[in-house]
Amino acid sequence: MLKRTAQTVRAVAEAAGIIAPNIADAQTAAEQHRQSLVVAQSAIASAEEALQAAHDRAAELGEVERVEAVLAAAKLEAARAEARYRGAETRLAKARAAESEKAKSAMRARLDAALKERAQCAERIDAAAGELAEALADFNSHDNTIREGMAAGVVKPENTFTLNMGRRLVDLALRKHGAVDGAGSGGIVLPGVAELIAQHNNTLAGV
Repeated sequence: MLKRTAQTVRAVAEAAGIIAPNIADAQTAAEQHRQSLVVAQSAIASAEEALQAAHDRAAELGEVERVEAVLAAAKLEAARAEARYRGAETRLAKARAAESEKAKSAMRARLDAALKERAQCAERIDAAAGELAEALADFNSHDNTIREGMAAGVVKPENTFTLNMGRRLVDLALRKHGAVDGAGSGGIVLPGVAELIAQHNNTLAGV
């Protein structure tokens, strides 16, 4: 009794658009009504064959009327079965549409979150680029001191390879951290910028 009441309440709520049909229930109901329609249509075919057979053997009027009544009942049941099947298919379509909209709503929420995070990441990239540009300018500003050291004989002239390295160091750092392609292949591990410059500084200092 309680189960039937719950089913009735759900059916009313579905009809009013308060809740969406359960897609699994809707699929099961549609299949059941489809099978019922097939059975009803088969009953029509059987009744039509029986009526034709009655006419062929010139059966009595009473028998013919009984077979005609069976055929009429079969057609009526088939019409009802078709209506139930169409209703079940409509319900299934509504369930699928509701499920699709639910999935879209979830996707929209994920997309909104992703777009917000993209904007935040873009701000971080801008900030990092500004800091990187400032560090690059500061790094390049020390090249003149190294040149002056070479001119004064404090730094060996063959150490010119340490000059004008700023942009290459930026590229190395980006590749090292996977920000651009070319992080190394064939087992080659790229050095860190700090590590490389520490080596160069030792060379420039004559260590």
